[in-house]
Amino acid sequence: MSLSRERVYKTIKQEPVEDVVKGELIIEDNVIAKTLNKQSIGFEERYEFIKWLELDIVTIAPLKKGNEIPQVSELVFPDLEKWAATSLFIFAILDGPFEVGLRFLGLNKFFSLLKKSPQEVLELVEKVENTNRRKIKELAQRGINGVVLADDIAFKQGLYVNPKFLREYFFPSYTRLVEEIKKQNLVAFFHSDGNYRQVLADIIKAGFDGVHCLDRDSGMDIKETREEVGKALCLWGHLTVEDLKMAKHPESREEVRSFAKKLSARGGFILGTTTGIYDGLDLEGLALLYRREKD
Repeated sequence: MSLSRERVYKTIKQEPVEDVVKGELIIEDNVIAKTLNKQSIGFEERYEFIKWLELDIVTIAPLKKGNEIPQVSELVFPDLEKWAATSLFIFAILDGPFEVGLRFLGLNKFFSLLKKSPQEVLELVEKVENTNRRKIKELAQRGINGVVLADDIAFKQGLYVNPKFLREYFFPSYTRLVEEIKKQNLVAFFHSDGNYRQVLADIIKAGFDGVHCLDRDSGMDIKETREEVGKALCLWGHLTVEDLKMAKHPESREEVRSFAKKLSARGGFILGTTTGIYDGLDLEGLALLYRREKD
């Protein structure tokens, strides 16, 4: 097993690692193009950028087509076999039913559906679950190591809907998908922006190995979350936009690094931004935190 992949597995299993495990959920191609001074971006350029930042994880999102809820064949994950031949831990990102509903129905129509037609909500959840279940089986054969179920169920102040509603209509589906993920010998992570602390216990009960984002500006402080969940979940995220700005100051940079090393020494921690890498992010500050200082 490759070094990066082995280290990621270890920290997910709550085993201590010497060096901090690092990964990003999203890396926009235009950032890679500007950094590497390239006109077009493919596998080689993405891999070069990830190696430059010294990441341990690559996340692959499907190419999305059309304006309808996608079928299995329409969820295209490029270059998986090439990524599987690298030393990186590979996560495939699959959208959950909340995310799919928001994207394809629009905010107003989707929230109206949640209020007025629970049966249609269940039908949507079932349709997305069936698509994801079939895709998980396919992706497992192509060399991925884990699945991130991305479902933005929260905003800065809390959940979009009553947690009882999520428990009745969404979490049973999450649990079945996690069972499929584990059946394929893969790791299962849950992603949501915002503050979803009210359902952390439900995420654990569903069987997820970890969660991604943990934006302390939304009340998801990683130290408090660790105390709350113990070793039940691997925590991935933590870095805010302000952290990256402050990283240009040696004292602030060392403070973040020291904090990350302490968490890594306990296991169950992956360092990453809460936002992903997008155009306008302070990439210089992020590189100062991520890349090893050369003597």
